[in-house]
Amino acid sequence: SRLVLEFIEVLNQQEISKMLNFLSADCIFEAAEPAPHGTVYRGKEVIGQAWQQTFAQKEQLHFEIEQLFGMGNRCVVCYRLKWLDAQREQKTLRGVEIFKIKEGFIVEQLSYVKSEVF
Repeated sequence: SRLVLEFIEVLNQQEISKMLNFLSADCIFEAAEPAPHGTVYRGKEVIGQAWQQTFAQKEQLHFEIEQLFGMGNRCVVCYRLKWLDAQREQKTLRGVEIFKIKEGFIVEQLSYVKSEVF
């Protein structure tokens, strides 16, 4: 989905105010951590705060899309995530994001990862 591609582009720029423009007011973001069930954030303002905290903890965070495909109102993104940790060491993980789109907005984002280091 073009919407998800644009969202990831502004996410990689760490433009939280622009990221929020892609979300519905009642959007749900289910983060991958803490394992095994993650944390559920509800509402775009709360989601923005969660992303702000993530950007503060993971310097130079960057999503590299490996695959992207859509199925109806869902978009699935397989990705590689890279960032610098507090010691400025390069970290990486692979994961999947499942987006639900409704009326031109992201209404749900579910995160799954193949790592314990995130």
